[in-house]
Order: sequence, then structure tokens, then C-alpha cells
Amino acid sequence: MVPTAQPVPPGSPFHDPNFKPEPRDLARAQALLKQAGVALPVVVEMTVPTNPELRQAAEVIQAMVKEAGFELRIASMEFASSLQAAQRGDFQTYLSAWSGRPDPDGNTWAFLHSRGAQNDGKSANPEVDRLLDAAREETDVAKRRALYAQVWAIALRQDRVRAYLWHREIIMGYAARVTDFSLLPDGIIRPQGIRLN
Repeated sequence: MVPTAQPVPPGSPFHDPNFKPEPRDLARAQALLKQAGVALPVVVEMTVPTNPELRQAAEVIQAMVKEAGFELRIASMEFASSLQAAQRGDFQTYLSAWSGRPDPDGNTWAFLHSRGAQNDGKSANPEVDRLLDAAREETDVAKRRALYAQVWAIALRQDRVRAYLWHREIIMGYAARVTDFSLLPDGIIRPQGIRLN
């Protein structure tokens, strides 16, 4: 896994090398909880699909936030049911994975636009909507990259509507008798045209 803070991987021409994960600051987290005057530990539930990789990630997050004063309760749920719960807004926090798409529009508009079908947190920021719509219409790569950088600065750093944690490193092996196989950037195997000799 490659740690990240943005929805496009390092190999993408839309990746912003300056938009990095923020360093962990345990003292600041504890100070913010103290300033808020909340009783510790703060209990938070994280809905996680029944997937070993996501379960392990949730357990790491659980251990990390405990030090700051949170009690993270992991609620495992069958994948399709967890998606339905997320779409209803029936969650406190929701950890899921996304295979990603080669074009950043497929990794951002549905999740961050106020009308996006996978905007499970129901976030709405007119400026983010405007930037996403402009990026969707722009054909110049450099201009699109600049628009997405603004989206991430507002939606992910300022408003904190979603947290991107990692990109998967895809390692693929197959027998020599398999031909006409192409691994696409999103990592989804598409069997059309694959042959066994």
C-alpha cells in the first residue's frame, strides 16, 4: 500500500506531489479533544465491509486513534449491505475501498460533488461543485490538474469530507499460456479477449 491523501495514485498525470498525508500529531489531537470538553474516550463506530484488508486497516486505525482518546468500535457488515447503509447515511464513519479509475473524474465527482451518487456524507460546497464541473469539461491536462488540486484543498483539507488513506500496489502474475491479457490502471481484471493456449 502507498499512503496517500488524494484520490489519484502517484502514476497519474493528475497526481499532486505536494498534496501529501498530514503528519500524525497526537499532542494536537489530544489538545483539541480537551479544548472541546468532551468526555474521554470519545466513542465512534466505523462500519467496515467484511473484507480482510479493510478489517486489518480498521484495526490499525483503531489502535492509532485510541492513543488520542477515541474508542473506535468496528462494525463489520456484508459488502452490499454496507454500501446500502452508506447510501442511506446510516453510519458514523465508513471505511471502504475503491478500485479507482484512470481519469480523476471517476474518482472524484461521484464522491465529492453535492449531486454525486456516492457522496455518502451528503457534503455540499458550491465551490467544490463548480471546480468539479469545470474539471469535467476541461481538456487541457495542466488546467485540469490545477482544478483538481483546488478541489482537494477545499474538500479534503478544509472541509475534510472524505479521507483517502492509501493506494493499492497491484502485483499480477499469470502463466505463460495466458495471452492477450492487459492490466488496466484501475486494477480490475477484465476477462474479455484473454486466451489460454
